[in-house]
Amino acid sequence: MLTALLPILLAIPASNQSDPLLRALKTEVEREYQVLKENSPPVYYLAYRAEEEDGVSIEATLGEVTGENVARSRRADAIIRVGSPELDNTHELKARERFGGWGYYSPTESLPLEDDEALVRRKLWLLTQKQLGTAVERYQTVTADDTVKAQAEDRSPDFSLIQPSQDLRARIELRVNKEKWTSILRAVSRVFRAYPTIYISSASFQAETTTKFFVDSTGTILRHPVTQLRVYITGATRSEDGMPLFLHQTFQGLTEAELPSQQDLEQAARGLAEKLVQLRRAPAVEPYVGPALFMPKAAAVFFHEVMGHRLEGHRQKSEQEGQTFTKKVGQPVLPPFMSLVDDPTMDHFQGKPLLGHYLYDDEGARAQRVSLVDKGVLKGFLMGRSPITGFADTNGHGRGTLGRRPVARQGNLMALTSETIPSPKAREMLIDLCRQKGKPYGLIFSDISGGFTMTGRFLQAFKVIPLEVYRVYTDGRLDELVRGADIVGTPLAALEKIVAAYDDYDVFNGVCGAESGGVPVSAVSPSILVGEVEVEKKEKDMVKPPILPSPLAGGER
Repeated sequence: MLTALLPILLAIPASNQSDPLLRALKTEVEREYQVLKENSPPVYYLAYRAEEEDGVSIEATLGEVTGENVARSRRADAIIRVGSPELDNTHELKARERFGGWGYYSPTESLPLEDDEALVRRKLWLLTQKQLGTAVERYQTVTADDTVKAQAEDRSPDFSLIQPSQDLRARIELRVNKEKWTSILRAVSRVFRAYPTIYISSASFQAETTTKFFVDSTGTILRHPVTQLRVYITGATRSEDGMPLFLHQTFQGLTEAELPSQQDLEQAARGLAEKLVQLRRAPAVEPYVGPALFMPKAAAVFFHEVMGHRLEGHRQKSEQEGQTFTKKVGQPVLPPFMSLVDDPTMDHFQGKPLLGHYLYDDEGARAQRVSLVDKGVLKGFLMGRSPITGFADTNGHGRGTLGRRPVARQGNLMALTSETIPSPKAREMLIDLCRQKGKPYGLIFSDISGGFTMTGRFLQAFKVIPLEVYRVYTDGRLDELVRGADIVGTPLAALEKIVAAYDDYDVFNGVCGAESGGVPVSAVSPSILVGEVEVEKKEKDMVKPPILPSPLAGGER
């Protein structure tokens, strides 16, 4: 049962009174809400989100610096809910042609970098005025839509209430040795000079500290900093038949100490370059349906794309979504040896940093570990503050970038196995499975760049984009590197083909883009053996490689 959403105004502790930005956010949310709650229709909830970012980026190509930037910014947006928790302006419109206009977008404002409280408040006031008219107009459309259109199957409220939190962490000063990283990037990028058939290459370093603020009309006051560092090495070339080829390797850390040494980065660049040269000469893959082995990072992306997005709570009540798992709670959806959890409270897994880590989500709710699948059986969903049938409360997974309304999203998705099959047996098991199915070879997906998925009713499908794929022959021939493979399929058919999982966990870190923007995520998995996957040829253009050799060419590699 819903209770009234009343403002509970918390005082800022004396130790934080010197933070003008925090004080401005709190003062303005109180002032605005006292007036707007009396409007007709009323604003029943108001929140401000702000981010203060300090960043350094350096890029080098073939031994020379090609870009350098030091930036500082402050931005804010507002979350305005008009009506009541039962029905408000964020409610999905029923007309199919309006899909995509759910009010996911909202204006943002750049805030002064100087600590001028009056100017910050003025910016917040302008921001509120910009969004208020849109919020009221959309609420009026929602109420009319709700009257004249057929009722949705899930009549859950639009917003859940939570106890307000107050958690103010100290800012973190970004300290980066630019000279050190400039020297490292010069050396790492210079490695590609020895590979003239690699046409594009770079090594880059990025460091960013973001302090997130969240203040709302119920009394929640949060300030949380996070620092993330990244080294990114990439190379691209083109095969003789015109297929574009690229590889990349990313190293993430929460501190500089977690990033590799210069020697290790040079070795990684050399390995990437050698692999690209091999790919240019490798045969193109043919369409294939049969057994495959997903190495840990590839398996992690597989679970993120195939299952993770379909367990996001808001997709269970949207009439536009396929609702693959909505009515499967309590039913087997994975093999009994596999479980699936999402735990944003973890910042490392087996010593490796997790980019999906956070303590509070973008709706002001405390992050929680969620058991999604236990021993193969579906237990629940990732929840923001939009209730669904059977799940009324958030579990701290409401996420979104500034300017986008937060919805349920993944954080640190982990596929865990209760069986401990040693990973060296994986290749042998793949060959045995191919022989059982009469296939001359199977595939190993060693590395992967990412993927995308379609979760709507008009199309239930996914595509995962491998970087490194091998044919493993059953007749004893050497493994063969192939190029141009894309993994495609539909979720239920793919998940029921999982045969085994091993003991070799690894972490995939990336940025996931969806309707609420790009958010940092991690996925963890061991290798998995799949009885059947479908592979299609990658799209290619007809551009030929350069006619003239590179001026750096000292000999073909």
